[in-house]
Amino acid sequence: MKTLNIKEAFKNLIDYISPTIVEYNNVVINSKEVKKGDIFLALKGTNVDGNSFFKEAYERGAILTVFDNPYFYNKASINKVLVEDSFNAIKSFGIWKLKNNFAKRVAITGSVGKTTTKKLLYEIFSKQYQSYMSYKNYNNELGIAISCANIPDEVDYAFFEIGTNSKGEIKKYTDYIRPEVAVITKIASSHIGRFGDLNEIAAEKFSIAETDSVKELWLNENDTVYLKDEIVKNKKIFTVGFSEKADFRIIDIKSLDGGYEFYVKFNRDKFKFQINHFYYHFILNASMAAGVALREGIEYDYIYQAIKEFLPEEKRGVVYNYENIAIIDDTYNASIDSITAALKSLDKYKCFNKDKIAIIGEIAEIEGFEDEIYEKLIEFAKKLSGVTVIFCGDYFDKYEDFENIKFFNNKQKLYKYLNNINSGCFLVKASRSKKFEEIVDYLITKGRGKYAV
Repeated sequence: MKTLNIKEAFKNLIDYISPTIVEYNNVVINSKEVKKGDIFLALKGTNVDGNSFFKEAYERGAILTVFDNPYFYNKASINKVLVEDSFNAIKSFGIWKLKNNFAKRVAITGSVGKTTTKKLLYEIFSKQYQSYMSYKNYNNELGIAISCANIPDEVDYAFFEIGTNSKGEIKKYTDYIRPEVAVITKIASSHIGRFGDLNEIAAEKFSIAETDSVKELWLNENDTVYLKDEIVKNKKIFTVGFSEKADFRIIDIKSLDGGYEFYVKFNRDKFKFQINHFYYHFILNASMAAGVALREGIEYDYIYQAIKEFLPEEKRGVVYNYENIAIIDDTYNASIDSITAALKSLDKYKCFNKDKIAIIGEIAEIEGFEDEIYEKLIEFAKKLSGVTVIFCGDYFDKYEDFENIKFFNNKQKLYKYLNNINSGCFLVKASRSKKFEEIVDYLITKGRGKYAV
């Protein structure tokens, strides 16, 4: 259980009928997800007022409800708090938890691989220390505040993911969390429609190191070109990569059945690791996490075991394997860099000795760069020798099929084509807004022997 002091945590407190000190499990903003012992934080949405769901929250076991609508507050009986604004209340709650917590904080940002690297760090550190990581991809202002409010009272390390889709957000969120260690996984073209070019994206990502609490920065060796002098002077910088210049150098990679064995050199020592996933780029994520862990004194055996046992988060490369069909669900997000990395891995992979088919959807937040990005992606797909690539989405309507490439402008046409394919290894990848998990569900149905019509 965690502890809340109502008077100290809520800066915009109006009234409360509850013990001042409350023990709770988690702070939850969806009444349907409330479990016994949780605090329900009611938020006003554009179309729905979350305050109106307080009865459901109590029925599900909420120990306290935070209201910002006096009408519903007055309808509730006990164990309730009224604040001026619930959004600001959760931010002040999160700050209060951080001030009363002694965990060493690590913040992770980057264009790709944030959630994977965060989970790897958490899995590694959990083997030796009490550790905590922010929920799922809770990497915006609200998500970070909720994650901070849910830090256990006693924990040694806390890992936070920081995202952005507009200038200034990463610095703002880093100032809120105040981490001691920062990780930038990679600079790539994600959100380029919002930022305009890679230099602007890099400036936003590297702002994670501008907060004075950050003493150590880990980054991809290819991204050192974006380092500013003031950051180099005030931080310890560690690079991860494949060249001799990298501080944490990846060497001797060997393909295994369903994964890779690899070695790294760090501080004149050589370490062996194994990752059981066919995504080649997971090696870099694992190496980044291993480097941070070794610097923090985590025992090598724990690091090795955690990386070997690693399984990706939902919709980020999860593999479903049936008798005739294998499915790689990577439907949470997409950029040209993450798509090409996934396609490279699929092209090299034996994939259960099945034909390899990649189903690729549209990329979000690339407004104004669509033609440039999609044409590069299509040209890359043409060079793949062992993969049939299917592009699906409105924007692909103007393209014509190539030898190993097919285009569909909607899912229904795609399903008709897939009805005639009863075996194969399928990679499904698109930006979250395109809801390509529907295609994964369709393929799982096929894999279970219930073929769609």
